[in-house]
Amino acid sequence: MLAPSGNKPAQLLHDQGDTLTGFAYLQHLRPDSEIEIYGMVHPDHRRNRQL
Repeated sequence: MLAPSGNKPAQLLHDQGDTLTGFAYLQHLRPDSEIEIYGMVHPDHRRNRQL
């Protein structure tokens, strides 16, 4: 996990071997603002959904 200095971790990286498979980022700009969460998953590691 990575964290801006003096703060709690805001980024989470997930890897399998040499491949980055996932990334999540929490953004909380001001105490009175909502927390926003962004995430990405490598296409080869997503669940297969049958439509």
